[in-house]
Amino acid sequence: MFFLENTYRSLRMLRVPYVISGSGKTVPEDTGTYPKSALVTTDTEIESQSMVDYLCSCGHKRIAFITSGDEGLGRCHLNGYKRSLEKNGLEYDEKLIIRLKPGKRIYTIENGYNCTCELLKSGVDFSCIYAISDTLAVGACRAVIDSGKRVPEDYCVAGADGQDIAEYYHPSITTLKYPRVEIALQSVRTLFGLIDRKKVVKRQILGGTLIERESTRKL
Repeated sequence: MFFLENTYRSLRMLRVPYVISGSGKTVPEDTGTYPKSALVTTDTEIESQSMVDYLCSCGHKRIAFITSGDEGLGRCHLNGYKRSLEKNGLEYDEKLIIRLKPGKRIYTIENGYNCTCELLKSGVDFSCIYAISDTLAVGACRAVIDSGKRVPEDYCVAGADGQDIAEYYHPSITTLKYPRVEIALQSVRTLFGLIDRKKVVKRQILGGTLIERESTRKL
């Protein structure tokens, strides 16, 4: 969950216990350090890096990246992408980055389809597409197939979110599954702990799970 600074300031002024939950790394570093507050989240940057690390381990050196153009979720994913490239000794190429324009409906199958069609027509060399949502990844798969190519034989595709559509689409899509249920449970438990004035863990960073499916393969 990504917070504007004024929203965070308003939360700090509350005189009641509260827990911030969600995903991301744009919440201020001192979130959860105030007596009546706590944070339960995932580190999107680390999770994104883990996916790109996996794709690099499969032999991919040219990984196209579909992300949002905002300063929240998109930035966290992009930072993780860059960190993985550096870790694996690969050069960053701006031509491989597709930034979706900010809006209410960014993470759609249609957007994933359209930007992948443009990427395929551009002639840019790549072997894999990593999208920051499973719906974008579904659109990317459809665009590859409609172009006469195959997934994963010609191009691999990976997504993020762990949505049901990634499991039931054909080919099923490799994804990052975020621990939403665990985040919700821990948030409620932590909030009750704060209300009862018990000792609680003030900053909880929960890890996601990489699920390997049919849309990726080793080169």
